[in-house]
Amino acid sequence: HGECAEKGNIYVFLQKIYATALKATKKADYERLSSMRDGMPWSIFRDEKIAYRKQNKTYLVPVHNAKGAFSNLLVYGPPRAEKLMGTPGCEQHLYGADLLGNSKGPVYLCEGQWDAMALRWLLSRNNIDPSVMTVIGAPGSDSFKKEWAQLLKGREVFLMYDNDSAGEKGMEKLVILLKDATVKRIHWPSEFPDKYDIRDYVAHRADKPKQAWQGLKALFPEKQEVSKKRKLVRDTFESVVKDFRKHLHTDKAWEEALAVCMA
Repeated sequence: HGECAEKGNIYVFLQKIYATALKATKKADYERLSSMRDGMPWSIFRDEKIAYRKQNKTYLVPVHNAKGAFSNLLVYGPPRAEKLMGTPGCEQHLYGADLLGNSKGPVYLCEGQWDAMALRWLLSRNNIDPSVMTVIGAPGSDSFKKEWAQLLKGREVFLMYDNDSAGEKGMEKLVILLKDATVKRIHWPSEFPDKYDIRDYVAHRADKPKQAWQGLKALFPEKQEVSKKRKLVRDTFESVVKDFRKHLHTDKAWEEALAVCMA
């Protein structure tokens, strides 16, 4: 459990693999990755210090936990690894969790590491310091662990999940889970296609980063009615009956029968 961050042999082994690959990674490797990731600017991957490992033709993405420890090494390399795959035996972590301690400003929570990379690149092109705004990525739409909510306590959190049903459900769950944070969620306009995400948004507007950032902020309405659902509490029999009366015709005999059942 968590051995990648705790056992020196595995930790050192992963870091050595990554460091060696990063040292040998060239611009051409990033440009190839750009073509594989639907035209994301190649400099995104350079800035994120993604490494290319020639031995097995895969890209390596380092992940650090909230304490800053090297905790996982994600691997990407179609067709064998169509998605970012974690190292067996290593736990999942929020991508960028180690950056949360360096700022107290708003947090932008993306669905997936690629989206987080793209948004960081967009902020950098707008000269926004990472210490002012923190961008993190959850491994997937339904993978946010309950214990991660503590990392966002007291923060202003902008949810930036994908434009699909999974993204919608993921944000709905987070609105409830992040009860100790101020939460706002993205509202994708109807003209955006299904499954459209932050990575798509940035890739399609990379030539105009300032306009892209202004447009992205507009997807978060100033006033949002974000309901944090609470458990329904009924502490008297009369309050229960009152709820039933809203939807059913009841009489004295029905209420007595209900009382017997509840007893």
